[in-house]
Order: sequence, then C-alpha cells, then structure tokens
Amino acid sequence: MPDALRQGHAVFNCFEERILQASVDMKGLMLLLLAGIFILGISGFASADAVAGSAGTSAQPGNFDTQVCIHKRIINISPGDFFPFVPPGEEKLGADAPTINVLDLRPGDYAWNGEMIQFKVIVRDPNGALDIGHAFVRIDDGLEAVCNEIPLERACNPQVGGDEEKCRCDGLRPTGNNVKEKQVCITDSNGNVVCTIITVPIENGDTDPNTDRGFLCMYTVEPTSPDRDVTLRIGVKDAVGNLADSLYAERWRLNPSVSMDVRTSDGLPITFESGVMPEQYAHSLNRLFIENTAQKVSLWVFIAMTDLFDSNGPSKCPETNKIDVEGSGLNSLTGVYYRARSGTLITQLVGFPGDNPDEGWAHITNPNQNFECSWGSIVTQGLCTGARPLFDDSFLQPGLPAILTGWANNVLVPTGQAEVEFKLHYPKPCIGTYDAGQILVFGKPV
Repeated sequence: MPDALRQGHAVFNCFEERILQASVDMKGLMLLLLAGIFILGISGFASADAVAGSAGTSAQPGNFDTQVCIHKRIINISPGDFFPFVPPGEEKLGADAPTINVLDLRPGDYAWNGEMIQFKVIVRDPNGALDIGHAFVRIDDGLEAVCNEIPLERACNPQVGGDEEKCRCDGLRPTGNNVKEKQVCITDSNGNVVCTIITVPIENGDTDPNTDRGFLCMYTVEPTSPDRDVTLRIGVKDAVGNLADSLYAERWRLNPSVSMDVRTSDGLPITFESGVMPEQYAHSLNRLFIENTAQKVSLWVFIAMTDLFDSNGPSKCPETNKIDVEGSGLNSLTGVYYRARSGTLITQLVGFPGDNPDEGWAHITNPNQNFECSWGSIVTQGLCTGARPLFDDSFLQPGLPAILTGWANNVLVPTGQAEVEFKLHYPKPCIGTYDAGQILVFGKPV
C-alpha cells in the first residue's frame, strides 16, 4: 500500500475511533450541544473560542404607606409671656407673635399674619426610618414650611407605665411583628442584678426608633395669605420622593376681616329722659345695638363713653362745664351706667363705685389710649383702652396662673348681637343741656 494511502487510512481510523468514543456518551454530548444552543440563542454572539450572554432582572418589594401621627398641637398667638400656659414638664415652642389677638384664647379656626401654628408629629415608615425624607406643612395642595427634625423622645412626652417609660402616639399601627423583646432586670437576694430578655406584645401607638422619626412643624401665617378658608395638614416625602399626607387635617381662615355694626334702636343719638332732678337717675329713651358682622372672627367687646358737654351755652355740673360719666368729686356714684344683654348673658361687673351685678348695672369709664388692651392691663385694671368689658370681668380663677374663666361670657360670636341700655345719675348742682358726647365700642378678636 502506498505511503499516502496508509496515512489517509490511519487518519480515517483515528477519526472513526473518536466518533465511536464520542458515541459512548451521546447523552452528555446532546446536553452540551443543547446548552451551547441555549447560550447562543440568548446571546446572539459567538466567537471561535468563547460564548457569553446576559439577561435583565427586576424585583419590586412593597413600598408601605408612611404613617403620620399628630402628637401635640400648639397655637402660638400671644405677644406677651402670659400665655400659652405651660404645664410643668412641658415646653413652650417658638417665639411669641405680635398679633391682633392679645389674650391667646383662640384654639383654632382663624389666624393672622405673624401667628404660628405648630405640630409635634411622629412619622412611621415600615420600610425603616432611613426611608423617611422630609416633613412639610401643607396648605391646600402646596408645600409651605419644612419641618424640623427633633429627637423621637422629644416628639412625644414619655409616659411612665409600669416598669418602663413608653413614648406613644395614638394612631401609630404596628409595622409587622406583634411582639418585641424587652430587657427585665431584678435584684436577687444576694444583691446581684439579674437581667433577662422577655417577649412582650406591641401595642398600637408604641413608637419604634427603627421605623419612626420625630418632627416639629412650625407654620407662620404670611402677610400675603388671602382672606379665605384653607386646609392645613402635614405631608411627608420618603427617600424616593413619594408624598404621603396625614389623615388629620384642619380648616383655617387666614387673615380674616374684622367688622362690627354699632347703631341705636331709633337711629338717633342715645338720649336720656328729661325733667329728672339732680341726684336722681335718668334712663335712656333708646338703646344701643352691637352686632358682630365678621364671617369667622369672635369678638371680645368693651364699651366706654366720653364726658358730656353743652354745645349751646354756659353750663355747670357740678363744678365745671361737663358731666363726668365716671363720677365727680367725692360723690363718685354719679355718672353713667350701662346694662348689656345678649341671649342669656347680662352685665356682671364688680369693682367700680355703683356696680350692681344683681341688677346688671356697671359704671361706665372714659376711653384712654394710654391703656393697653393686653392681658396685663385687663387683669390689673379691668380695662381695654380704658373701656370695660360688656358683660363679665371675672378673668382670674384663684389658685391657677393666668387662666381665664369669665372671658367666654364676654364674647360676641359671628352674627351675635348685644343690646345695651344706659342710665345717668346727675350730680348736684347740674345746669345745662349736654348734647356733645360719644359712646365707643371696642371689639378685640379672640
């Protein structure tokens, strides 16, 4: 056999042996071929010496809703340091605001430029506290103020319960497990402290530093805020920018207008009956009507009167040419008195000569711009710009600091009306026709 043929036959035999050898494990070859086909099928790429491929992946765990719990609400509307009254262990938040309201008796509903509405809130995210971004005060659909983060323990007042202090906020729901571990320590008979870990149930309202953050939200009414009703709530953005609103919301009127209607029963000036002798009382022939015409604002109402003069000629009563409405000389019971009624309310003032709360009469005073209409001047002098309250001046409750008791009996709510009558006690002598005088009514927003 020629050498070339021998070489070819040898090559063929070698190739045949390899095929026979490969046929022994045909299942493995098929698996290898299938695997190669699969890789080539998804990659679309092949080279002489390597095969590679890639495929996309995705997963979407649930993004649980953020919870917002309003723990404490503070309305800071006092320009002085008398209010708000801060109980022991509490804290007064923010600065006092120089506003119209000077008595700090309004818990809500309306507010003016410079007044502050504050909330202590606890925000819970079941995905963890790190998923909580910023909290905001929201007015309608807008973001108005960024809240300040505060320590969780400051956002809710710790309450002592049993052998542990709990920081709670009603409305917080457990995030998953219904139990938590708690360390309990006791002192044995030998004086050694022995601690063990026990499992206790998680209650609604319990806070958890792993999922919760505390915020102090402070919104100050702006001068450009319109006179309209708005909805105020707390909103929170998580780490990816999703916005969640608190279920709790309040309706507020910002920068509301204040108005009052003062008129007499017959459209004429207040006139006293004639022919009354000195040292006797002359009653008014007509009455004064006072109506709160504001849409939202309740008014504390005060009344004052200027002295009476004779514009027609010489007069004397008893020593000069005027009737002193506050009383003259040693006989301070002289002057003008008023009695107001509104629903079940009637004037109940004491402290000035001639005051008679049993019959509802109170001695009127002169207006005085040097008197403030502040908590201090009202308490110490019972006056607002020199005027006395229309109904009640029993402001202080004995034993408690700066707590009002009679203020609610001196309020005209929107559309509320009061009717006022007068009487004049003439001094002796009193000569003349006194036709020049003025009654002033002051309404201070509550």
